[in-house]
Amino acid sequence: MSAIVSSALQIVDFCAIRGAWSPYAEALLRQELRQHATFRRQRVERPVLDGQRRQSGDRDRLEQHASLGRGCRGAAGGILGPEERIAKVLIALTQVMGEDEAFKYLKALHRNINNYPRSGVGPIKAVARGETLASVSFIHDVTTEAQAGFPVKSAAPCEGTGYEIGSMSIVKGARNLDAAKKFADWALSPKAQQLGAQTKQFQLPSNVNTPVSPLSPKTADIKLIKYDFAKYGASAERKRLLERWDKEVGSIAR
Repeated sequence: MSAIVSSALQIVDFCAIRGAWSPYAEALLRQELRQHATFRRQRVERPVLDGQRRQSGDRDRLEQHASLGRGCRGAAGGILGPEERIAKVLIALTQVMGEDEAFKYLKALHRNINNYPRSGVGPIKAVARGETLASVSFIHDVTTEAQAGFPVKSAAPCEGTGYEIGSMSIVKGARNLDAAKKFADWALSPKAQQLGAQTKQFQLPSNVNTPVSPLSPKTADIKLIKYDFAKYGASAERKRLLERWDKEVGSIAR
């Protein structure tokens, strides 16, 4: 079976860091930045234009911060582990194959996985830079890397693929509630959402009045699964599946 890739019907990936920062998060950020600096010194240069390489490097540094931002969870802080990142693939496979068959497949696939990254864009960036052969990634992220000059392409499985709808929330008890509401209203407007394609982010906008980039995923060409949001959107079900994955798959030595 082909790798599950998501067409991701999302426009905003928003996390309020205030109140969620911790010494552990700071230490992890410093560690990742050190590793990133080492990688940039040692990596093999790709045949990409100098301007594109500089832009890519700037984006890499921002992604190190963004991956932590997307990993924030509640006022208690904490960083989402790799098992949280597998949730989208796990839930999609469960709906396509059935739970037991999905776990059987993931166990077999596990021996060929070289990394379960924390960042959603991490896998396709690794492919773009020649660190790995294939990845499970959002289609729109593949397009972004291709537009930056990297030799990557996407393929959606014929059995059907999962997707996600990006969300935006206002923190309960926010000190600047009126400003937060205005920002949310703006973010959901066509004027705001059309900025995505202008900055080479090719998610499908949630507002139907927003012009869609010709480079965005074409849902007519992709078989999307009939996603059971009520069941798999429930925290208890998600937790149960992730705990099973951690016990039966993530703990297996590779």
